[in-house]
Amino acid sequence: MMAKRSRKLTHRRGKTGPDREKSLGAGLAEIDLPPLGRRIVIGGARTDEPRLQHPAASAARYDQASGRIVVEFDNGSTFTVPARSLQGLVDAPEGDIAEVELIGGMRLHWKRLGVDHQIARLIMGVFGTPEFMRGKQP
Repeated sequence: MMAKRSRKLTHRRGKTGPDREKSLGAGLAEIDLPPLGRRIVIGGARTDEPRLQHPAASAARYDQASGRIVVEFDNGSTFTVPARSLQGLVDAPEGDIAEVELIGGMRLHWKRLGVDHQIARLIMGVFGTPEFMRGKQP
């Protein structure tokens, strides 16, 4: 009887660094999955394509009629998010929510509530800690 030979798949792991591109699938080796058939570049030092960033925020306010926080950007665009969906604002009084401040064009701050939220994370749909997000029901 012949012994079966096991064939182990090997592949180069994706490398990252200042002179390397990052690609989807680079971490597949770490969870023992075969590599993807091709690389999908999401940005890197070798490309002339700039990394995605949001424009600078110029103002923030609470729109009581809609119950939303409105962030205005330098390029004229706006981003809105339901205030009651943000950690720290769920049960907050309307008057305290209305006292939103824009700090450095990067984050929202409610002094009286002791609450901060980074605008970039809000845009990505992150409205609080992982524990808070797990408790949210769609």
